[in-house]
Amino acid sequence: MLLRAVIKAEYAITAAVPHSDPALVDSLSYWKDSLLPELISIPQKISHDTLLFDESTLLNDENFHPSKRTELQRRFQHLTDIMQCVGCDRCKLWGTLQTLGIGTALRILFYENDESINLSRQEAVALINTLERLSSSLIFANEFRKRREKMELWKGNNNDNDKSNYDKLICSSTDL
Repeated sequence: MLLRAVIKAEYAITAAVPHSDPALVDSLSYWKDSLLPELISIPQKISHDTLLFDESTLLNDENFHPSKRTELQRRFQHLTDIMQCVGCDRCKLWGTLQTLGIGTALRILFYENDESINLSRQEAVALINTLERLSSSLIFANEFRKRREKMELWKGNNNDNDKSNYDKLICSSTDL
């Protein structure tokens, strides 16, 4: 969902970055020349049997009236308000940023005209950051799953040498 939103709003994201700021010229060039083409190529690499969220089925659903869309927006606003009650400033910042990123992604996906999508700089940053954080979390979860599978293989073997390897694996998984 986030990836489709980033691809759909590629021009709005680029437009949200100030082109006149010399500190951002290299980042903007890297975005246009390297990151964006790589992101655009990812959907072609996904196998066809992979289940993905398809917003078009939701939009074409006759039961998804504007009142439900308004309800969804209200709930996201409520979630943002709840984030302001979090005591830890760091958690509050990351939670608010990621909530804004997901809300922005939904707004982009529900927007019908790709050409006229406008994003604020904060929305563009939140969207890209949320995509990066989710991607990192998926990589971590995959790595953790692989380590768990290795532990289960070693756990079934009663050899003392394998047991010490099992203990090493447990210690290294806590370092993640």
